[in-house]
Amino acid sequence: MANLHRCVFGSTSRTLRLCVLLLMMPWLGCAVDGEGGNRLEAQVRQKLGLLVAASEIATRRSDEFPPKEPREFAAWIKKWADGLEPTKYVWFDPAAGVFVDVWGRQIVLVDEGYAVVALGSCGRNGIWEDGKGDDIVFPFAEMNVPTGPAGPTD
Repeated sequence: MANLHRCVFGSTSRTLRLCVLLLMMPWLGCAVDGEGGNRLEAQVRQKLGLLVAASEIATRRSDEFPPKEPREFAAWIKKWADGLEPTKYVWFDPAAGVFVDVWGRQIVLVDEGYAVVALGSCGRNGIWEDGKGDDIVFPFAEMNVPTGPAGPTD
């Protein structure tokens, strides 16, 4: 069983960090706007974090980096981490083939050109403001998810 655990989740210390982070999610999302954040936005941030965690598991299981196209990303998660993605506040919409937020809007894959580096929600206003305003963003770096080959070199 320990070998299966290592195969699926990696090292024990990495799994322990992931579990602690997942348990801390309700508190991580609370400071969305500096005033303690709105509870709904905090829940969306928490669920984006769970989707990022599912991305880490899918990356390890598939040995592939997260796809940049929303439908491909959703299919990749469903294939390699099915059942691990969130189902409330952020969920998979089978009709559209993408992940959507509580407002019914497609989850944004934040792309730095070379790779997807974060997941985002347009927030209440429905307008993507590059992670500003009421946008809700959860960077892959917060969970050390490999995003692609080495980034741009300047």
